[in-house]
Amino acid sequence: MSTLGTIRDAMVTKITTLFPNKKRIPRPRVLDQNIDNFLNDGFGIYIGPSTISDQDLGYHIAVRSSEINVVLTEKIYTLDNNHVGEAAAENSLHGNKESLIQSISEMTLEAIEDDFLNILYTSDDGGEFIFAEKNNYLALTITFTVNYSKNKTYCV
Repeated sequence: MSTLGTIRDAMVTKITTLFPNKKRIPRPRVLDQNIDNFLNDGFGIYIGPSTISDQDLGYHIAVRSSEINVVLTEKIYTLDNNHVGEAAAENSLHGNKESLIQSISEMTLEAIEDDFLNILYTSDDGGEFIFAEKNNYLALTITFTVNYSKNKTYCV
């Protein structure tokens, strides 16, 4: 398995432990193509863009940085013209985000053969409706940057 696959799987384990009632969303890149049952209280994870850079950490090292996106979803329970349900779902998602950031930042991955440097919270999208015409599901995408290296090159 690839390094990113191993890291993603470790993150899934963390998420399912942290949020045992959330269902894993099968198609996290296209949320509106999932059935409601997964979106009521769900999570998804997918690998985003990657880059490579040279860094000097006392020796020359090529550091790979890859984004891993975690999507959290919640159903909005509200009546027409009542924004309390939307605010409650938004507050819940952002509270879950803070718990997730704390949990992911504490990860250590001894199983990876490459040099695992860290996972950092990078950003989130603030939250958005999955079905714009209905406004009944809210999603929050949280982006983490994973930094790791392969094949160190030592300078003499």
